[in-house]
Amino acid sequence: MGCRVSKLKKVPKRTLKEGSVIRDEHDETVVEGDGAFSEVDLMEKREEEVIRKDLDETPELFVLNNVLFGTRFLRNYRDDINKVYRQIEKTDDQYWEPDLVMARANRNMIFRPMHGPKKDVAEPLVTRRIYVPMNEFIGVHNPFDDDSPGGLMGNGDSKYQVTIEEGKRDGYVKLQRINVEHEFPNTKDTLSVIQSSHTSGSSDTESTGTWMGTEENRQLVNDQFEEGTLDDCFVFRRNKKADVDLDLEELDHENLNDDDVYDIISYLPPKKFMQYFQSKVFKENIKEQLGLVQYEIDRAQVDKHSPGKIFCNLRDGNGNCYPVEIVPCLKCTWPSRQTYDFTAKHSNGKFRWPTDEMLKELTKLQCALVPSKKLLKGNSISNRPNNRSDLEWEIKFPLAESYLETVLRPEQIKCYLALLTLFKEHLEPYTKGHGVTPEHLLTLILWESEKSYQGWPEHRLGLKLRDIITHISNSLCQRNLKDFFIRNRNLLKNVSRKHLEFANELFHRVKESPLTYFIRALRNIRHTTGSFYPPLDYKALLDILYKTDWQEVNYLTLDDDKSESNQERKPKFRDAEKQLAYVKERERRKKLMKQNEMKSHSGQNGLVSYSVAHAERRGSCDSIDINWECEQKFHKQKKIALLKFFIDHHMDMARVSLKIATLKQTLLYLKQARHLAKILQSETELFPEESLRLLEEIRVEEDKVMATMEENLRKFGHTDAPEIDEKEDEEDEEDVLSGLDDVEGFEEEQEEEEEEKDVYAEVIRQIRQTKINLRALSRQFNSSFIEGD
Repeated sequence: MGCRVSKLKKVPKRTLKEGSVIRDEHDETVVEGDGAFSEVDLMEKREEEVIRKDLDETPELFVLNNVLFGTRFLRNYRDDINKVYRQIEKTDDQYWEPDLVMARANRNMIFRPMHGPKKDVAEPLVTRRIYVPMNEFIGVHNPFDDDSPGGLMGNGDSKYQVTIEEGKRDGYVKLQRINVEHEFPNTKDTLSVIQSSHTSGSSDTESTGTWMGTEENRQLVNDQFEEGTLDDCFVFRRNKKADVDLDLEELDHENLNDDDVYDIISYLPPKKFMQYFQSKVFKENIKEQLGLVQYEIDRAQVDKHSPGKIFCNLRDGNGNCYPVEIVPCLKCTWPSRQTYDFTAKHSNGKFRWPTDEMLKELTKLQCALVPSKKLLKGNSISNRPNNRSDLEWEIKFPLAESYLETVLRPEQIKCYLALLTLFKEHLEPYTKGHGVTPEHLLTLILWESEKSYQGWPEHRLGLKLRDIITHISNSLCQRNLKDFFIRNRNLLKNVSRKHLEFANELFHRVKESPLTYFIRALRNIRHTTGSFYPPLDYKALLDILYKTDWQEVNYLTLDDDKSESNQERKPKFRDAEKQLAYVKERERRKKLMKQNEMKSHSGQNGLVSYSVAHAERRGSCDSIDINWECEQKFHKQKKIALLKFFIDHHMDMARVSLKIATLKQTLLYLKQARHLAKILQSETELFPEESLRLLEEIRVEEDKVMATMEENLRKFGHTDAPEIDEKEDEEDEEDVLSGLDDVEGFEEEQEEEEEEKDVYAEVIRQIRQTKINLRALSRQFNSSFIEGD
């Protein structure tokens, strides 16, 4: 990312004093000091009532809220953001890498579908993009820069200088050469008589995301570039002079010639620029700086639908590869004439986002001019004789997007990542990366954040995601999604109708029944390290959701075996009569479960477990029935089972959060578990002691966290202790990339004793090196076998 971003001010940390109400990055209130308990108790009482209402009236939304609440993509949000800032400060202008916050999520997990067209293919959640500014070869002047008219981006001594020429298409410009040293070639092949200097089509083109083009659209870089110099990249065009320069009364009508009507101008077309980049820069310079090996250079490809990108793989030290998109560009100053006046647009309301300080920093950032997407047949711009789309460069905002991501709330980042899993599961394999893309999803998150920055309660994110899905569906129906930066650009105007209809149908179904769609997508997330948060047990959750024949038993625990192995977790009553009633009830429940198991094996009617029902509908390629409809009201025993399931999971999340995240986040999980435990207590009138035990366990954990926060507040001035280990995440990155092959072997690492870690790490290193050697031998064997054949 550029040097401009390195000067961005960090979001100021909130100073906390004793006797005040602490608010964490989730804007959740935490008790601190005297005088705050009554307000906090009242707020938590309202939260509990809202959760209870969701369970009773909208049970599907209740489950989705808790699924999202129990899912984490980032390890420690505050720590991750600080590391992103440090990464920005170490980055020079050589490369721009947006989505640095998303890259932190790629370190923790990968997306590997269990079913479908891309079964068992591991991919990052967000494909890495690398913008390569080429201003050392071509200087760009922006005459429309209000702060510095005619300001130059690049080397002023460069032989090639271009100036921006605005057209009628918002978000697109042409680059006109201003130091032409060549005479205009007088041939019909190179001339293009244009009626107006601003004649061009209207509307925008479809942008594409992750490379998923079909085989016929792909082409190796080596097969399609043309050798040449930058001089060969420029073309000449004849533009009609402006009316103000044409005085018809002074013209010699009898001897009128072309020079009287047209100006001869040299332009830089993006296609020829791209060919030069591929042949000279990418193959000779970029590969060494990015660490590309010749094998990947030879396999680098382009897609005719995305001519401004090179798709290839980078490899880490272990030989694992991950996809990247290399985008050559020319940087220029902020195009204020085409972008929104954010200050005026946000003049209403008590709180606005982005804030004035953010807007000030935002408009200082540079933007990128990238080769425009080739227009497809059937779009509103056809191959008209006067079409000049081959000269257009598209304005992109990688630095601005990256900056806004760093000032989003963690709940907003989570919603964006959840939408990306939905995209990768249900859209990308079928639309091949066209139509709706991650760029559109990020735009929606930015619009929703501007609309309501604080209306994202983490314990009810399902409700917010449902609103976003409705926004997406409405935008697809109207074929209108406004760009967040360019005033009059519609991101959907030229998306093919086929892809829009497919996406619209999908999001309409998701809006009607979001739970199964999100569960199917989130289930494909694989953690790459055992030191991350525990994954949700989707099989156990589906077991509860699909079960319909509930017997009238007191469903206190989900796992009797676990209770049997942990004697101290059994409820013990001081009243002997209650203890006897509990023992008899437990024996009756065991007997009933044994009878049901015998019935299921003998094929008799009765209670059928999820595994048996699932075996009978194995005709589907996926174990999750996408057409499953949630009940409008849950059975009481299903409520109890779900409450116990989520309480246990949130408690596990709190225990891990205490080790790797902030104390405030730990309290957030404990508070949610406490709300659910209180609801569970009201649902189990016969034996409330189990709920009381859970509440006591939660209270003990909360007291420990609060004591630690108070101690940190006295010692360090804030609730979390300062970081001791500031080293970079090189080991984490190795774990992520090696996780593309195996993501389930890391859980046991954290269970080893401290004195055995060094030995264990050496064994792991040797295993990885052996894998690399085996892969190399396998490739040699395959190549020799093919040659011999």
